[in-house]
Amino acid sequence: MIMPPMTKTLLLAPALLMGIACNDPNGLPPPVAKVTVSPSAANVLIGGTMQLVAQTEDVTGNVLTERVVTWASSNTAVATVSSTGLMMGVGAGQATITATSEGQRGTAAITVNTALTITPASDSVQAGAGLALFRATVRDAAGNVISDRPITWSSSDTTIAQIEASYPGWVYVLGIRAGQATITATSEGATAAAALKVLVAAASVTIAPSETTVVAGSTFLLSATLRDSAGNILDRSLLWGCGCNDVVQLDPTGPHTARVTALIAGGGTVYANQDGIPPVGSAHITVKGTGDVGSVALTPLVTVVFVGGTAQLTATLRDTAGSILTGTPITWAVKRPDLLSVRQTGLVTGVAPVGFTDDTRVTATSEGVRGVADVNVAPADAIVTITPGSATLPIGATVQLTAEVTTGRLTFPGGEYTWSSSDTLVASVSATGLVTARSIGPPVITATMQGRSSSVSITVVSQ
Repeated sequence: MIMPPMTKTLLLAPALLMGIACNDPNGLPPPVAKVTVSPSAANVLIGGTMQLVAQTEDVTGNVLTERVVTWASSNTAVATVSSTGLMMGVGAGQATITATSEGQRGTAAITVNTALTITPASDSVQAGAGLALFRATVRDAAGNVISDRPITWSSSDTTIAQIEASYPGWVYVLGIRAGQATITATSEGATAAAALKVLVAAASVTIAPSETTVVAGSTFLLSATLRDSAGNILDRSLLWGCGCNDVVQLDPTGPHTARVTALIAGGGTVYANQDGIPPVGSAHITVKGTGDVGSVALTPLVTVVFVGGTAQLTATLRDTAGSILTGTPITWAVKRPDLLSVRQTGLVTGVAPVGFTDDTRVTATSEGVRGVADVNVAPADAIVTITPGSATLPIGATVQLTAEVTTGRLTFPGGEYTWSSSDTLVASVSATGLVTARSIGPPVITATMQGRSSSVSITVVSQ
């Protein structure tokens, strides 16, 4: 059936009325009236990120979806923002992130900080004695250390502890009087703090016994007492040290005690103090041998051996009266046999070139008494060199020649050289290299060690 025109108009009217209710009079979607950014304020670390969300609403507060939003940062040196609202901290400071949609804006206040940690070298210091060291480290969100950031330091109570000297990343704090203060580091809005206890100053350290004489191989305990100026005992841990030259071995057994093991005959001094600062207590230890041996002397005291070459060391034992002892067992040793080996006869062999170090120091020990000799190990291609390289002498004159093992710019001192002259009637040479001119002629003087030699020409002229 064909409807009349009036009937069509009435059926369309409800649809038109529905469109007018949802849109503006022109039939368009409602405009954005408000933009809200969440979170509206945030703190992030350098290198850290945060997703910002923008919500658009119409004038009645209805949430509008699928609206175009643009993002911007007021300071891209502090924080950047992507087209999707992902914000990243770039540098310490403040920035405003703005979301804009259809002319309406919403903002978020962003603060970018660094991560700051503070590390004290010690949590205590004596009043008026010594300094406490604190270190501060600046890091980004990934934990990477950031250098060259400004750091300021402060003390919560400068009558107890005050900043003495500060440097990039660390500071010295001086204890003024007994008490506790908080040391704070600040960098670009970030802070970190650590407590510092200032202790009553110590006035004395005593070690008992203060004088001890023992036999090599024995052990005993030392005890240290720390007191303030009023004589009160201070219960604090002490540091032990020893100027002992391998005579004794020192092993701390507690905050105030240490065990001493006598190794070889000789003397040494043991020290104790708090945190390496005065006052310092001391005790002297004398170690005697276990028998008649009073001394062990090695000859030569300093020598050189080529890699693969050998040298003979000799030990002379004497009693306390200085008389030579024979038949007493001797133990030969070296710290690093991979560099230098030693037989129980005192014969040393070069294994690896190192020159002189404590690792190639040879010891001979008898009844707790020790003698030492320093041995240099020269490379196999080292040569013997004589100085001066030549000399002209009138009859009757002398010149002292010196032989050394050299390689490149290195010189290896020591060594037992055999000296000889090609013509002793013209010039003689002593066991120490002293040449004496006797008659006119051109003799050759040679120095030999471990099968290697070097020669120099001497010209003897009339007076």
